[in-house]
Amino acid sequence: MEYNENYTIKDYLTKLRTKDTYILLNSGKEYSGIIKDVGQFCLILEQKGNRSYYDSIIRIDDISSVELQVRGL
Repeated sequence: MEYNENYTIKDYLTKLRTKDTYILLNSGKEYSGIIKDVGQFCLILEQKGNRSYYDSIIRIDDISSVELQVRGL
């Protein structure tokens, strides 16, 4: 994914739909999963691992950073 200084966090989140991501909130809590949908104020994250039966609704303005795999192992 290329960096674009004019993109907002919402623009990046929209590009990351269906990608496996780690989302760090301003509170320090981290969520991991696949971004299912991105709205104007919130996103839906399909969680993985022990919480694979759960989805999270996360406020976009609460997001501190987003991590994603961009290179192979």
